[in-house]
Amino acid sequence: MAETHDRVMRSVLLAEARYEVAQSVARSRGERAPASPDAVLAYLRDYAPPVYDPFAGGGSIPLEAQPSCASPQSILSRSRTFASSRPPSSVTGLRATTAPSTPNAPQ
Repeated sequence: MAETHDRVMRSVLLAEARYEVAQSVARSRGERAPASPDAVLAYLRDYAPPVYDPFAGGGSIPLEAQPSCASPQSILSRSRTFASSRPPSSVTGLRATTAPSTPNAPQ
Protein backbone atom coordinates (compact mmCIF):
# COMPACT_ATOMS: atom_id res chain seq x y z
CA MET A 1 0.00 0.00 0.00
CA ALA A 2 2.78 2.43 0.92
CA GLU A 3 4.59 1.69 -2.36
CA THR A 4 1.46 2.54 -4.37
CA HIS A 5 0.99 5.75 -2.37
CA ASP A 6 4.65 6.73 -3.03
CA ARG A 7 4.27 6.05 -6.75
CA VAL A 8 1.10 8.17 -6.92
CA MET A 9 2.72 11.00 -4.98
CA ARG A 10 5.77 10.91 -7.29
CA SER A 11 3.49 11.11 -10.32
CA VAL A 12 1.62 14.05 -8.82
CA LEU A 13 4.86 15.88 -7.98
CA LEU A 14 6.29 15.26 -11.46
CA ALA A 15 3.10 16.54 -13.09
CA GLU A 16 3.27 19.66 -10.93
CA ALA A 17 6.95 20.19 -11.77
CA ARG A 18 6.27 19.80 -15.50
CA TYR A 19 3.39 22.26 -15.24
CA GLU A 20 5.61 24.81 -13.44
CA VAL A 21 8.26 24.51 -16.16
CA ALA A 22 5.58 24.85 -18.86
CA GLN A 23 4.18 27.92 -17.08
CA SER A 24 7.62 29.52 -17.07
CA VAL A 25 8.16 28.77 -20.76
CA ALA A 26 4.67 29.99 -21.66
CA ARG A 27 5.14 33.21 -19.65
CA SER A 28 8.35 33.95 -21.55
CA ARG A 29 6.45 33.43 -24.82
CA GLY A 30 3.46 35.54 -23.73
CA GLU A 31 1.16 32.50 -23.72
CA ARG A 32 -0.86 30.44 -21.25
CA ALA A 33 0.43 27.03 -20.28
CA PRO A 34 -1.77 24.05 -21.17
CA ALA A 35 -3.52 22.33 -18.27
CA SER A 36 -3.70 18.63 -19.10
CA PRO A 37 -0.59 16.50 -18.41
CA ASP A 38 -0.37 15.24 -22.01
CA ALA A 39 -0.71 18.77 -23.39
CA VAL A 40 1.97 19.99 -20.97
CA LEU A 41 4.42 17.33 -22.21
CA ALA A 42 3.66 18.17 -25.84
CA TYR A 43 4.10 21.89 -25.10
CA LEU A 44 7.45 21.27 -23.40
CA ARG A 45 8.66 19.13 -26.32
CA ASP A 46 7.75 21.91 -28.74
CA TYR A 47 8.77 25.05 -26.85
CA ALA A 48 11.14 24.34 -23.95
CA PRO A 49 14.70 25.48 -24.59
CA PRO A 50 17.43 22.92 -25.27
CA VAL A 51 19.14 21.19 -22.37
CA TYR A 52 22.85 21.97 -22.08
CA ASP A 53 25.03 20.01 -19.67
CA PRO A 54 28.70 21.03 -20.08
CA PHE A 55 29.84 18.78 -17.21
CA ALA A 56 27.73 15.74 -17.97
CA GLY A 57 29.91 13.13 -16.26
CA GLY A 58 27.82 9.95 -16.18
CA GLY A 59 25.09 11.45 -18.35
CA SER A 60 22.01 11.29 -16.10
CA ILE A 61 20.77 14.77 -17.08
CA PRO A 62 21.11 14.19 -20.86
CA LEU A 63 19.55 10.76 -20.46
CA GLU A 64 16.51 12.18 -18.66
CA ALA A 65 16.15 14.90 -21.29
CA GLN A 66 16.09 12.51 -24.25
CA PRO A 67 12.67 12.04 -25.86
CA SER A 68 13.27 8.30 -26.04
CA CYS A 69 13.87 8.07 -22.29
CA ALA A 70 11.67 5.29 -20.97
CA SER A 71 11.67 6.74 -17.49
CA PRO A 72 8.25 8.08 -16.45
CA GLN A 73 10.13 10.13 -13.84
CA SER A 74 11.60 12.38 -16.51
CA ILE A 75 10.49 15.97 -15.99
CA LEU A 76 11.54 17.14 -19.44
CA SER A 77 11.60 15.20 -22.62
CA ARG A 78 13.56 17.25 -25.11
CA SER A 79 14.71 16.55 -28.62
CA ARG A 80 17.60 19.02 -28.32
CA THR A 81 20.06 17.89 -25.68
CA PHE A 82 23.75 18.78 -25.64
CA ALA A 83 26.31 17.28 -23.27
CA SER A 84 30.06 17.23 -22.92
CA SER A 85 32.65 16.07 -20.45
CA ARG A 86 36.40 16.44 -20.20
CA PRO A 87 37.85 13.28 -18.58
CA PRO A 88 38.08 10.34 -21.02
CA SER A 89 36.38 7.98 -18.55
CA SER A 90 33.45 10.38 -18.25
CA VAL A 91 33.17 10.70 -22.04
CA THR A 92 33.04 6.91 -22.35
CA GLY A 93 30.36 6.70 -19.66
CA LEU A 94 28.41 9.54 -21.26
CA ARG A 95 28.43 7.80 -24.64
CA ALA A 96 27.32 4.52 -23.09
CA THR A 97 24.53 6.19 -21.12
CA THR A 98 23.08 8.30 -23.91
CA ALA A 99 23.67 6.12 -26.98
CA PRO A 100 20.51 4.77 -28.58
CA SER A 101 19.91 1.18 -27.60
CA THR A 102 19.40 -1.57 -30.13
CA PRO A 103 17.47 -4.37 -28.49
CA ASN A 104 18.19 -6.93 -31.22
CA ALA A 105 21.91 -6.19 -31.60
CA PRO A 106 24.25 -9.21 -31.40
CA GLN A 107 25.91 -9.62 -28.01
